[in-house]
Amino acid sequence: MFSRAKETRFYDGIDQVDYDLLKTVTEFVRGFEVRDAPLWQWEAAILNGYRVFRALRDNGGGAVTADLVNRNLNYGTPSPSWKAGDAVGSLKDVDP
Repeated sequence: MFSRAKETRFYDGIDQVDYDLLKTVTEFVRGFEVRDAPLWQWEAAILNGYRVFRALRDNGGGAVTADLVNRNLNYGTPSPSWKAGDAVGSLKDVDP
């Protein structure tokens, strides 16, 4: 999935995920609780996940919150006290 996303600049400006990738995702989750999730939910999850990923990468970090009830993933800018290296993992090696 990551290599496909990289080809599209991490879905920047794209509002659809190709059908073949969505079908592949459903194959990966066969046998798990999420197996019954419709393709539109997978598409929304992928696009929103990469929207937040791009914001984290572009801003050198930040805060991610998930609202599981409303199925929202949100990005917040780093606080003034936050400094590079505070995060677990690094996005610095991901090409824009």
